[in-house]
Amino acid sequence: MKIGINALSAQAGGGINDLQNLLPSIIKIDKQNNYIIFITKTQKELIKIIPTEIKKVEINYLPSNPFLRAPVRLIWEQFIFPFYIMMYKIDVLYSDGNITSILAPCRIVLYMSNAIPYSMHYVRLRLNFKIRNIIIKWLGLLSAKRADKVRFPSKNTMNLLSDHLNLPPDKCVVIYNGLNENFKNALLGKDFESIHQNRYVLSVGLIYSHKNYHRLLEAFKILVDKYHYKGDLLIVGNYFEDYYFKYLNNLVKSLSLQERVFFKGKVLNMDLIGYYKFADVFVLPSISESFGIPLIEAMTIGTPIVASDCEMEDKYRGICSNPFREVCGNAASYCNPFDPQDITESIYKVISDITYRDQLVSNGKLRSKQFSVIDTARGICGLLENFAGKHH
Repeated sequence: MKIGINALSAQAGGGINDLQNLLPSIIKIDKQNNYIIFITKTQKELIKIIPTEIKKVEINYLPSNPFLRAPVRLIWEQFIFPFYIMMYKIDVLYSDGNITSILAPCRIVLYMSNAIPYSMHYVRLRLNFKIRNIIIKWLGLLSAKRADKVRFPSKNTMNLLSDHLNLPPDKCVVIYNGLNENFKNALLGKDFESIHQNRYVLSVGLIYSHKNYHRLLEAFKILVDKYHYKGDLLIVGNYFEDYYFKYLNNLVKSLSLQERVFFKGKVLNMDLIGYYKFADVFVLPSISESFGIPLIEAMTIGTPIVASDCEMEDKYRGICSNPFREVCGNAASYCNPFDPQDITESIYKVISDITYRDQLVSNGKLRSKQFSVIDTARGICGLLENFAGKHH
């Protein structure tokens, strides 16, 4: 059976991480089927790790500008991609990023990996992002109707999106994401040294408005002023939204935190492990997520976690996609992401109560074992294998 993987949407953040973790594991456990991945030449980070067993087909005429690339890609997927599917004789197409080729002449498994278009209507976005989200939302609706199966990374995301998409339960399946074995192996047999001289609170993720870093900055200011915290705040992740990054830098200045807040950008996995390992606490304040791989990274390494829970705010209950309780269980201290004071209190409890902190770390190491990328790959391969010999 020939299985196509449409990876054109994996341009940053979780999209790249998912495939970087997943592709090598799929090849390890599936020796029966042939895989073909469709990518662009700009996806250099992803191209480097695609196993040689997977045939790469590069689509080289999509524009490099992200706001031009998205609409051109969507048009290409709908009207040109079906001919590629026929040319390469694809039996089953696995489409990442909420959207598939609706006219594809094969069976389709759609991965609804992005909850943002369905849960960001209460956040002020620039017009171009609003238009982009509307397009993704409506094409996502058509794609979900067209797909034979729809995969979600968490029950929380499935419950939220399946209501919007009006999908029958038997069409939906939850397959959790898992942590790459290479990340775990990097922890073994190596003595890490702190790469930041001071104590620090850590957060990891793209600089994107749904990450809620502005409220984390306000919470950190309270931590410094009210509880006299002597450490810094480190935020690790690419600068995805320039206007939001500028807003954050201006907020840092207005809060007089220039000497206490550091944006580290994207770092290598080895450095990322070091940042986790020496942090006083890891904070994930996001108000819209589909899963949360950094939570598994922190639990695996043994970093205590403060995670947001949108359900704490009555007016956002049931419309905010945030599966962090589902992922962490009793391995995190939860806070209301819309209340900087509550974020502060959760952080302070973790860094001031050693017994509580140690319990979170112990719970996290145990819980992290439930999320293996091999299990993710087995689930997806089983899903795809169900279509072997079937025709649309």
